[in-house]
Amino acid sequence: MTVLRDEEFQYDSCDRLVDYQCKGLRPLVNEKGHKLQHQDFRFDQDNNSVQVLITFPDGNENKQNKTCYFYSTEDPTQLIRITNTHPKYPSEVNLEYDESGRLTRDEQGRTLQYDTPNRLRAVQFNDQILSQYPYDAASKLVCQEIQGKLTYLHYYGDALIATTGDSSKVSYICDGNTYWGQTLQQGELVQTQFWASDSHESIWRGLISKNRTTSIINSMRLTATVQGSRL
Repeated sequence: MTVLRDEEFQYDSCDRLVDYQCKGLRPLVNEKGHKLQHQDFRFDQDNNSVQVLITFPDGNENKQNKTCYFYSTEDPTQLIRITNTHPKYPSEVNLEYDESGRLTRDEQGRTLQYDTPNRLRAVQFNDQILSQYPYDAASKLVCQEIQGKLTYLHYYGDALIATTGDSSKVSYICDGNTYWGQTLQQGELVQTQFWASDSHESIWRGLISKNRTTSIINSMRLTATVQGSRL
């Protein structure tokens, strides 16, 4: 049997993920396009992530990247600097905040703007607005405008039930507490996904129906290890 992806997760006594390993033909890929083989996570006494060591599969010239996180002395939970050792990652990233503790400059150099109730209002880069976020009277996000493209959010009470765009609609299947799936309508395409989760609400199996044709999209066996003891 060919294994596409075999993942193992280890947690410490505080339920924090401290070790991740992945084997198989289709490992996870991060935002840089690198396949992930192993991740090691370290934390400080304030429960902050202080180091992530990533190991890439054989074939990469630089097999590892160590990311370190640094925090403010005035606010020990406020992340202010990130460093990396891999040449394809930024060697240093500095974050900026205002007097209210709101992030005003993110890891990509974008400027974040807020309204009076401290809600994110807009994101811009080099004086160009990239996205805007309007809210209703109940402070629920009702629309996202990203580079001129509008996506509207629809609610039933406090639960998000659908999003609509120029040519697409996504409806979420929910019992009021748990989301069980979604339906995507885009032109003549109608695609429905149903999810099965465990007692921790982690999705472990999915079914997809595309124009009345149904197939299994994901099937995983999850094994958790806490302090070296397999559960």
